[in-house]
Amino acid sequence: MNERIKELRAALGGISQREFGEALGIGKSAVCRIESGAVALTEANAIRICEKFNVRREWLLTGEGEIFQPEKPSLVSEVAAQYHLSNLETALLANYLALPEEDRRAIMKIASKVIDPALAACAAAAPDPVVTPPGSSSVQDAEAAYEKALGFAPSAGGTASNTIDDTASTG
Repeated sequence: MNERIKELRAALGGISQREFGEALGIGKSAVCRIESGAVALTEANAIRICEKFNVRREWLLTGEGEIFQPEKPSLVSEVAAQYHLSNLETALLANYLALPEEDRRAIMKIASKVIDPALAACAAAAPDPVVTPPGSSSVQDAEAAYEKALGFAPSAGGTASNTIDDTASTG
């Protein structure tokens, strides 16, 4: 099994014993002793290796079969497929989720300063908003609902873009 640990580190891009150990919560010297055969790989470390590095347990224990488990679609790619997200939207979501929690909180704090007034107006107009699945209503329907919630009444045949112009010219 000690040779398989060396082979695994090489397959992972040649990561160092220190990097490998850090991922498992053990020291470089422990990885060195496992690879040299001085100590046996514990069950707990075998489980961690399989979980952290997506390694097939059968390969780790016996050397048979492929090293890695087949890749499962990521949660982000599943959401992107379900909601028909563009590449840009998918990248935005993936990058946002990859940020440290502190950075995500900072972004949400800024976003709430922009969004909270609009949400408060919507909540006042419709205390129990109904969430509709993507594509179930048109952009025009959404604009009309938003304008109604904010107290705008577009003129007949008006759209969001010319409603603002109409209001600006009368004020």
